[in-house]
Formats: sequence, C-alpha cells, structure tokens
Amino acid sequence: MRQYDDSKLMISVHVPKCGGTSLAEGLSTLFGHGFHEHYLGEDGRTLPQRSAGKRGTCIHGHFYHHYYPISVRDYYPDCGQFITVLRDPFEMILSSYFFQRALGDAPADTPEDYLRQVLNWDCLFHYRNLPFDIWRDDALQQLHEMFVWVGVTEKLQTSFLRLACLLGKPAPILGRKNTAERTVAVSNQSTWQKLFRLKFPEEYRLYDYCGEWVGGGM
Repeated sequence: MRQYDDSKLMISVHVPKCGGTSLAEGLSTLFGHGFHEHYLGEDGRTLPQRSAGKRGTCIHGHFYHHYYPISVRDYYPDCGQFITVLRDPFEMILSSYFFQRALGDAPADTPEDYLRQVLNWDCLFHYRNLPFDIWRDDALQQLHEMFVWVGVTEKLQTSFLRLACLLGKPAPILGRKNTAERTVAVSNQSTWQKLFRLKFPEEYRLYDYCGEWVGGGM
C-alpha cells in the first residue's frame, strides 16, 4: 500500500453495509475537526458540499449514486490517497436486505428471493464507490497504488488498530453502528455463499486480498 502523506487530503470510501458508520465514528476521533462527511442529504437528493481538503483532512462517505454526480472524481479529482473497509460480498448483500427490511422497504418478500435477484446482476454496484474499476485485470495494482489502508468488517477493530498505528494515533474502540437484526433465518447459507463466489469472482478477489493484507501486512 502507498505511504500516508499527512500534508494531503485522504478520502475514506464508505462501501454500503461494510461497517462504514462504525468506521466514521473512529475516524472522527482520530481526525477531530479535520474529519468531514460526504453524503446525500436526508431527502436523498441534496448533494454534499465540497470540503476544503486541507492538510490532515479526512473526508468519509458514499462516493457513488445512481442518479447524482458525487464520486471522488466529481468532487476531489486530485486526491491520491484512500482508505476503505470491505466485507464478504454475500454478507454485505444479506445485511443490505435486512437493513432495508427494517426500514419497511424490503426489496423482496424473503432473503432467499433477494439473493436470487442479486445473482442475476452483472456486478455488485456497491463497489462503484471505489475510485478504480475492480473488474479490471490490474485492480489489485490500482489498490496498492491508491490506498493507504484497507480493513475488513469481519476484523474491523484489528483493522482499525493498524490504521491508527499508520497515522501515529491511539485507536478508540469501535462500536457496532447502523446495524439491522436478522429477523428470519436464511436457508442453506453456505450454498448461497458458494454461488456468490462463482457469480462475483472479481468482488471476491478484492475482498479476499484485503483480508489477507489485514492478516499478513502485504
């Protein structure tokens, strides 16, 4: 991974349902007044304001939306250092289903119905938040050239301790934020996960690599 440069802006890319809200709380502690969020307004339409991007600044949020130009390159085209947290793609999609269900807006009657829908997608759009194309052959090279740090949801506190060490700051304990209870059981979960690995190999290539980096420090 690239070396962190505290004289420049850093972008934290919040991939949906990967622990980004918990990460935001930790980043706010690490960066203090230098921490800013980048999200659409509560109405789902109001665009985020562009932050100044001064020395020691971290901007965290969603950088992709179906209808609005809020990507990294739309707002911060010169930014060259990033961080993010990823999650097992199957678990990410399952979490998304239960989150929407808890809001009264379930995308399908059952989680299994939703998983069948997703298996018909060409890709998992969540990854379009990232500032590079994960479906390219050189995706891992792009990751190394652009990212200071990556974490995985399954080892979020361990991942975050490493980030704090890179920044030379003490790490707070992260809480579990913005979660939804899984109110019904999902049948044959291991089989579904195998199907997801077969359908979305590029997404799993990136997730697996980041998990190895967290564990081994590549």
